[in-house]
Amino acid sequence: MSSGDDIDIPDIGEPFDVKAFEAYSLPAGKNADSLYLLAQRSLVKLDYHRLEFAASQATEKSARQAALRGWREANEGARHWLDANTKALGVWKVGTERAEAIEVPLSEFEYESLLPIAQDARVFTMLALLKASQLTSEGHTAEAWSWYRAALRASRHIGMYGCAVERMIGTEVCRLARAPILNWAARPEVSAADLRQALTDVAVVDAMTAPVSRTLKVEYLSVRHSIPRILANLRKEHPFVAVAVRQSGRPEKMVRVANLWFANWLANAERPRWQRKPMTDKRIGLFEPDPGSPKLPPARELKKLVAMQLSGLEPNMGMISSPIVDYALPGMTSLFDVDDQDRVNRAAVSVGLALQLYFREHGQFPQALAELVQAGYLKSVLLDPFGKGEAMHYRLEGSSTDHAVVWSVGLDGTNQEGKLPTAESDSLEKPSAVFEIRAVQKSQGVR
Repeated sequence: MSSGDDIDIPDIGEPFDVKAFEAYSLPAGKNADSLYLLAQRSLVKLDYHRLEFAASQATEKSARQAALRGWREANEGARHWLDANTKALGVWKVGTERAEAIEVPLSEFEYESLLPIAQDARVFTMLALLKASQLTSEGHTAEAWSWYRAALRASRHIGMYGCAVERMIGTEVCRLARAPILNWAARPEVSAADLRQALTDVAVVDAMTAPVSRTLKVEYLSVRHSIPRILANLRKEHPFVAVAVRQSGRPEKMVRVANLWFANWLANAERPRWQRKPMTDKRIGLFEPDPGSPKLPPARELKKLVAMQLSGLEPNMGMISSPIVDYALPGMTSLFDVDDQDRVNRAAVSVGLALQLYFREHGQFPQALAELVQAGYLKSVLLDPFGKGEAMHYRLEGSSTDHAVVWSVGLDGTNQEGKLPTAESDSLEKPSAVFEIRAVQKSQGVR
């Protein structure tokens, strides 16, 4: 396989205005992450490293069930855990009300950057969902919603100016909140006013979602910032090899390849799934360039560059680490899929809230999702991110006063007419493309 020395790597320059992008900063007083870090100082985590492992495991399971099915499912351990985190949750919630968040300054971001906020995001989310469940059981439905809103806003903060891993954690937080929110909306004590406020807040949260192109730009920065670190380590550990690597022009070739790859990804970043170019190879994750693209080479040339990168960086010279192959490539191959699933989850929340509001004000579910727009609950019918431009799918299950089903064709693109699962699950993490919305008077939870 070619080492890359016989391949002419075109120099297309940086794929965006790097200096302007990495110069963006956020004062601590406006940065949600400043308060998230403060909240972490008093966060009480469950202990999985000592004799309390079994008790911690039982507490987590109970908290998960209580968040999904109701406060009555919370055991003593889950209730004590929530009480112990009153201070941390209070600070965290204030942080969720801020508009923006940056965990690591863009000018410093690289692949060895620590991401403590992202690591604890699931813990705070679980506690927030547990708090909402408690408040709902006490009849404080509007206050309960404020905690669901906090979880959703936090999901947008994680990765707002971060890498693919942070963005994926943010989408997971949103997924954790999805089912509890739909269950809350189906409870009879939740009023039409509560649902209207929730719909307003969800629209604001959706607008907070970072474009995929921004995530790609952060990934690009981390690649570019990691190359000097790799070279510095090489000079320290193998000085003679470092000289040879520099003389070979390998670092410059890495930059040129990075420019090509990220330009390829950025060209498709903001296109809906059905309008993106096909991928040359799912394992590689590069798209076919647009016909006549003045900068990007044809797919066959891109494949050669991929082969060069996957073959290693001239092991005889000792430089065997590539920030593109080792870090960027694995994340990029799944980033687009994860983002589309996040769109499905957010669409399910918006449509589910709107359907419950429609039911309360009309005594039944609509015959079609377009009626939600006509009634003013949604601005437009939300599209299926995995479809080919069609709306999210919808049907009534039984009569219009029984329950409804909303679904996406899912990652495999197979429309199975929204077939419902045969058994309930207490998992908050299971990806789903089918959502059952039950009528208020029969509410037992949403699968």
